[in-house]
Amino acid sequence: MESGTVSLSKVSKIVLLTDGMLLPTREQTTIAWEKSAEIACNQGVEALFNEVVKRESQDASCLTYPRLKESDDKTALLLER
Repeated sequence: MESGTVSLSKVSKIVLLTDGMLLPTREQTTIAWEKSAEIACNQGVEALFNEVVKRESQDASCLTYPRLKESDDKTALLLER
């Protein structure tokens, strides 16, 4: 575990997402988290939620977007200045 401090003087948004809000994608996990954060920050967490649910429902067999189960619990928080 690491700890430390980071200046937030130039930070305008902070997004916290559980893995259930990770956008189903075929790309690497890091890229999926970046895309998820981008949607949440630019369009809002509701837009991200809707896109995640849409992709999950269109791929109930988990073949297009490989994952362990069709859906997971979803929590998101977007803090803005």
